[in-house]
Formats: sequence, structure tokens, C-alpha cells
Amino acid sequence: MLTVMMGTLAFFVIVTVLFTAQQGVDVTLPSTEGSTTQEVTPDPLVVELNQQGRILLDNQSIGRDQLAQQTRAYLGRNPKGAVLLKPDPRLPYEQVVQLLGEMRNTAGDRVSGHRPKLSWGRSMQFKQQKGSQVPEVNLVPMMDVLMTVLTFFIIVSMTLTGQQFLNVNLPRAGTGISNQQEPEPPLVVGLNQQGQTILRNQPVSEVQLTQEMQTYLQNNLKGTIILQADRELSYERVEEVLGIMRDIGGDRVSLGVDQS
Repeated sequence: MLTVMMGTLAFFVIVTVLFTAQQGVDVTLPSTEGSTTQEVTPDPLVVELNQQGRILLDNQSIGRDQLAQQTRAYLGRNPKGAVLLKPDPRLPYEQVVQLLGEMRNTAGDRVSGHRPKLSWGRSMQFKQQKGSQVPEVNLVPMMDVLMTVLTFFIIVSMTLTGQQFLNVNLPRAGTGISNQQEPEPPLVVGLNQQGQTILRNQPVSEVQLTQEMQTYLQNNLKGTIILQADRELSYERVEEVLGIMRDIGGDRVSLGVDQS
């Protein structure tokens, strides 16, 4: 049955490729010069937080209540607009996180924080190469046919398999072995008040941290990495270390925040 399924699937794939090659010879693509239907994205509402902790909007100092009112008014005028918080890099990151949380209570996920430029570790990032845009042929209708045929054979195979094993005596659940896996412990990376990176109560360099993170991610496919930074550190320093760690671990790296 599996051989029949794979043979049928291969047949439809070959037919799809041949059909696509024949249909794409005389296709005339429209020019993009006359396209005027692109929607214009409104400019974001930029909120600044200076070194003295004052909130600035259009270079004018305002209070938190005024900021909430201005944000609601902006989002009412611009349903697809965004709000951007630009804090001074020398501010304590705890103060920045607090204001960012208040703004997100008003505007939700349409609020984002400005990320300062990193001064080191940028060589670890991968550069994205912009390739030339190649026109593609829509294969969705043919893929629908393939998925329908494949689903049909899967259902038939499951039905036949279930009929062959009707007389099997299955063991009780009480005698079986639980297959639930315990959650993998996270890798906790500290950042003390002096700006040193701490791992397992020992200061480590950037190279050692990179090696430890790569080893942990390879051995723990579902593990996470948490950065716990001292609240007296500057926002710039915390974002710098967090950016380097996310270059290695991606969305499996998060910032630890005290909820108390």
C-alpha cells in the first residue's frame, strides 16, 4: 500500500512539473511601473525618554496621563499606526521596561522599543543577501489535488491496519510506562552590576558564553536560555548582551523580569 501511495504521489509531482514548465513559456508578467495600489504606512508616534527620565513628545515634556491620551488619539486617527519608544541608552533598563509596560497597556503589541546600535559582537550576525525576484507560478490548485489523493490513501491504509489488529490484547494503562517528559531546565545567564557575564557563578568571556550556549542548545532541543540582569545596569548594556545571545539562540532566549 505504501508503494502504491508513493508511486501515485510521484506521478502527480512529475505531471505538475511538466504542466508548470509548459504553462510558463508564454506568460507575460505585468509591469510594476503603473502599480499605485500600495497602501501608505503612517509615520510612527515617536516617544522619547531622556537621561533625566522625562517623557518627550515632539520635543515637549509631558506626563504619563498626557502620553496615554496622545497615544489613544494617534491610534484613533491611524488604525495601522505604531508607537515607538526611544529611551536614552544611559538610563537604567528597569525604568525603560516600566514605561514600556505602561505604554503597552494602552496600545498593546503596537508599541515597540527602539534598539540601540550594538558596539561589539556584530560579526556573529548573518547577512541577508537580497536576490533577484523571480516570478513564480501558482501551484495551489495542483497541490490541493495532491493532498486530497494523499489523504485518501492515508485513510484507507489506517482502515486496513485497524481491521488487521482487532484481536490484539492491549496492556492496561496502569502497567505501562509513562512517556511524559519532564521540562528541560533553562540555562540561566547572569549580568552583574559591574557588567560581567556570569554563568554557573563564574565570570565568562563572550567566546566561552557562545560555546556554552551552542552546547546547551544542541543537547536540549526544547530548552530555553534566560538572561537575568542587575536592575542598576544601563538599558544599552542589557540590550547589547541580549542581542548577542539572540543571535545565537533566536527566540529561545528571553529576559528575566521580577514580577514582584
